[in-house]
Amino acid sequence: YQEPTQWPQSIAIEESGTTFNGYEGKTAVKVLVKAPDNLDTNKLAVVGVTATWLACNDQCVPGEANISLLIL
Repeated sequence: YQEPTQWPQSIAIEESGTTFNGYEGKTAVKVLVKAPDNLDTNKLAVVGVTATWLACNDQCVPGEANISLLIL
């Protein structure tokens, strides 16, 4: 079973007569991560994610980041 991603409540943003749902400023998205049962707890573990987004003002610019975290 995988927990659903927890998105914050979006807001309505009007641009050039069109209304979009989105976020302003910093936005945090919660994702539950569960370690596998066979994880060797005596070694480093890497948790990684690729995030993609659109940053919009007068135009929308796509962004992407690969983020990882080492856990001991």
